[in-house]
Amino acid sequence: MATLDGEGRASYCFHAEGTADWQWTAGELAAVDLGGVCALHTGSLALVREPGAARIEEFLAGARPSATISIDPNIRPLLVDPGVYRAALPRWAALADIVKVSEEDLAHLGSFDGFCADLHAAGTRLVLVTRGADGVTASLDGTRLDVAAPAVEVVDTVGAGDAFTVGLLHRLDALGLLGGRITALGTGELGDALAFAVRVAALTCTVAGANPPWAAALGADG
Repeated sequence: MATLDGEGRASYCFHAEGTADWQWTAGELAAVDLGGVCALHTGSLALVREPGAARIEEFLAGARPSATISIDPNIRPLLVDPGVYRAALPRWAALADIVKVSEEDLAHLGSFDGFCADLHAAGTRLVLVTRGADGVTASLDGTRLDVAAPAVEVVDTVGAGDAFTVGLLHRLDALGLLGGRITALGTGELGDALAFAVRVAALTCTVAGANPPWAAALGADG
């Protein structure tokens, strides 16, 4: 459940006990056809709530030979101890090509420099930290790139982080860069994709709820 402050910033509480969200089985996931899938994204509670969390990691490993793997830890300290995320990050970094965190997540994970160094060493090419109205900082194999967010009138921030990730993956796909290890991604293409992604996130903040923009609202880039 989301609660907004006077500036539209959201905080969350969770009602998770006894729900079906965490009950993934190996059989269910094995039945998913990954043919033609160029990217697979997951994150947040699905990666840390048992019994499904281990099955999700196995699914990512199975998809990795042909799909780009994107992970957003999206730490929820009211429900899961941040130490659980920190303990799992080395495994996730070895699976992921893209890891995106927010500034709020990073507060539980250490400095951005140290976080990037650890993930790059484990095999993650692209590490991102979203900074709300200040945009995003990216590290591509250690090369830094900052992209500012467009100024908008904020209604609420619900869904902005997920909208950023959707925008990023959409743009990378449009550029023909998804599938496998994103080895062809350079700083020029990354700057283009990040500029698109922050626009998607910003427009999501201009309407109530987790309601990302349609392509028409993004003009020709959509």
